Amino acid sequence: MKKFILINILIYCYFTNYHAKALDINKWILSAENDDYLKNHSEWASYFDKIPAQKSIINLKKIEFRTEFNEFDLSKQKYAFRFYPKTKDEISSNEHLLKTLKKQIEAEHNLIFSQVLYKRYKLMIEYFETLSLHDIKNKLLVIYDDRVQVLKKKWINNMTMDINSLVSSEDNYNKLFIELMNIDNKIKNIAAQMKQIANCSEINFDMNLCINPEEIESWLISFQKDSIYENADLNYQKSNTELAQKKYEIDFVKDKSFINFISIDYNSDQYRHFDKSFSMEFAFILPFFQDNFDNTIKSKRKYLREKYKYQEEKIAFYEQINAVSDSLNNQILKYYEFINRNNEIQSDLSFEKYMNIEGADPLTLLKIKESFITKDLFIHNFSWAIRKQFIELIYLSGKLSEKPLRNYLSNKIEVIL
Repeated sequence: MKKFILINILIYCYFTNYHAKALDINKWILSAENDDYLKNHSEWASYFDKIPAQKSIINLKKIEFRTEFNEFDLSKQKYAFRFYPKTKDEISSNEHLLKTLKKQIEAEHNLIFSQVLYKRYKLMIEYFETLSLHDIKNKLLVIYDDRVQVLKKKWINNMTMDINSLVSSEDNYNKLFIELMNIDNKIKNIAAQMKQIANCSEINFDMNLCINPEEIESWLISFQKDSIYENADLNYQKSNTELAQKKYEIDFVKDKSFINFISIDYNSDQYRHFDKSFSMEFAFILPFFQDNFDNTIKSKRKYLREKYKYQEEKIAFYEQINAVSDSLNNQILKYYEFINRNNEIQSDLSFEKYMNIEGADPLTLLKIKESFITKDLFIHNFSWAIRKQFIELIYLSGKLSEKPLRNYLSNKIEVIL
């Protein structure tokens, strides 16, 4: 009895551990937060956060210690501390630069997260789409096989029958069989890729909970009312523009600086006269002779380039998101047109009605079945094209990576806890 209980405990532990490693849709989406690329960037971001702000906004550019020997006599050695001060505008500009740089790093982090998350959605869609295609093609393969069997029986009963139909049917069956093998390999490759990315041993996705075109249409009504977009690519380019502007401002205020350095000197040759052994030196920069002018021009040019690039990307972004939105709405309309038209045809061309006809041709019955599966194939292509464009629209709008994360492929679009 004890042995039996022990075996059951071991089996329970095994399956508990097995399912714990199984990857569901929510875990797959959340795995984006642990992406290696994102982790590497997080290390850089956390390193930068540890740098004290005072180190960047200290009042001095640098301090030099200088020494001078006169006639190689140590008793005649001179020492000096030279201080290079910042102007008030330089200190303020450096402070703003530090804040802008942190903002730019944050924008870059959000961009990377948005990209790795979108990559996971595209892989998941490809996995579901290929699985669905495999099921439809498999049903079609059964019909092709039945057609070959029917034609074989007919040919045996009537040797004078044209054999070309049989040969053609067998060719169609073999081609579809090879296509199914390729689809099956594709499913395995995608699954292996997902397992490697998420570091899991099993995939447990429920395709029945996927959002359908009707639910997407309902969701789009509320989405299109919200015209505020937080696109990660656009925000990153905006932060690059702001950073270039702050760097230009620093170079610009450097040109306004008129104190080059302040030096405190000590002459050991005058050590007996303490009041004569120390001296101070001031160096002033004459106007119109700044050596930073070239850097100011370069930084200004870079800032204007980044600003122009941001404006271009902003225009391109709104064109793209409007094009994807219009295309998605058109796809949904075409989807409904196809569904309504085929429902009318299907009501007239009923498989059950034809089955009740005495002496119905088996090949005709198979042709009707094939037409139904062909319709399913069209619906499959429409549905997954709509889902792809829907996820692309959510990605472009910035909602895909918006916290808390949601499962946008779920029929409820629920928050992932």
